[in-house]
Amino acid sequence: MKLIDNWRAESRRLWTMRVSLFWTLFWSAIGALTELWPSLADVIPLKAFIALGVLMPVSHALARLMKQPGADT
Repeated sequence: MKLIDNWRAESRRLWTMRVSLFWTLFWSAIGALTELWPSLADVIPLKAFIALGVLMPVSHALARLMKQPGADT
């Protein structure tokens, strides 16, 4: 596996990293809340839960395809 040479600086610029970090933190918070307060599990409608589950990989794929400032292509 090869990483980008200056991955620490680039990780703040790349949208895929931003989107991945956002969804990781968001979904972890949702999971933690439903574990801590099981009554919250009924607050999120099933369709919204499924929609968020689909939105995560779709938004990651779109961020991966976006032209980013400073990209060579």
